[in-house]
Amino acid sequence: CLQLSISSWLQSTADMTDCIVPSPLRICTTSKEAATAIAHHSFAILRLDSTTAASLDRAGRAARAFFSSTQQSRPEVNTQKYRMIADGDLFGYNVPSAAKVLFRAICSDEIIGGNSSSSQKQPWPDDMDGGELRCASVDVASRLHTLLVGCVDEVTLIAKECMGIGSSSSGKSEGRMRQAQRKRKRVSSSATTCNAIPGNKKKENSQDSTKKDAAIGTIHVPRTLEEAKYCPLDYFLYHGKSIVNDKPVINCSEHIDRGVLICVSLTGVPGLEVLCRSTQQFLCPETLSKSTLRESGFSDLVCVMAGDQLRKVANVAMDTDSLNDKGDKSDTFSACVHRVKDKLEHVRLSITYELRGT
Repeated sequence: CLQLSISSWLQSTADMTDCIVPSPLRICTTSKEAATAIAHHSFAILRLDSTTAASLDRAGRAARAFFSSTQQSRPEVNTQKYRMIADGDLFGYNVPSAAKVLFRAICSDEIIGGNSSSSQKQPWPDDMDGGELRCASVDVASRLHTLLVGCVDEVTLIAKECMGIGSSSSGKSEGRMRQAQRKRKRVSSSATTCNAIPGNKKKENSQDSTKKDAAIGTIHVPRTLEEAKYCPLDYFLYHGKSIVNDKPVINCSEHIDRGVLICVSLTGVPGLEVLCRSTQQFLCPETLSKSTLRESGFSDLVCVMAGDQLRKVANVAMDTDSLNDKGDKSDTFSACVHRVKDKLEHVRLSITYELRGT
């Protein structure tokens, strides 16, 4: 049985279709394009449809109004009114550091918590804006959730095709595998491997197929916002100051997120930097966004990043969870290392939505 790594599969499909590896900052317009970019680089730049872009713009304007109002009060007053702790996690208004403030929302419903006796309501500043932040947040979270689920589906198809399951009725998948087998001499023998079915192998029985399908889905991904009990929508307001109280400010150091996929809005204030797996260099996607900015400071572009749970969804084994292993080419769906640079041109508002599995 042909042993073929996903990274080798990507190379093989590029060989057979005369494709060029997509540029890290290429703007994708479909979930399929985004999934391919994530497989190559660990992130993708995706253009939103006009309705979702308008929803993001609305949420941005509501968040700016909220943060503007809270600046008139002391932080401890805001946290007392708009913060809640459930299952050890903070929701609502929070001050993570001197560099920024945060408003975190779970938009699936108003109840957060492990059981009915300990559950609490998501704190919203309805007394301040007439419910606009709540309404705008639920709308944009629903749209971004649907977008990320579509990307996950495409990533899963890539993983299944590599494993040789889920072939289409037209036989295109098996055809690609046969061609990949003929090109296997180009594949490095040291790559992490997964099983694929060569074209002349007998069709596997339904029991084996079921086992492989189960192996693909090692984590449950909520399909709808109503199921997304642990998927946060975050509003980060960075003050844009490099020095606070005579000490240098770190906006956000290098890290990975634990979710499946993370969607980050691209703004007119370049700050987000992502580590490209294929080049091992940090890139700033927001250099692309200035030409399509809306009144709120957001563009119609988002950066979709691989989270730590994506490799579990794709059934791609990772040798280590160490952040020092960033960019390991044998781990096609490893999490995207990212940060926010310390020197910002202005105050920066960022909206992120994290699709988390359970």
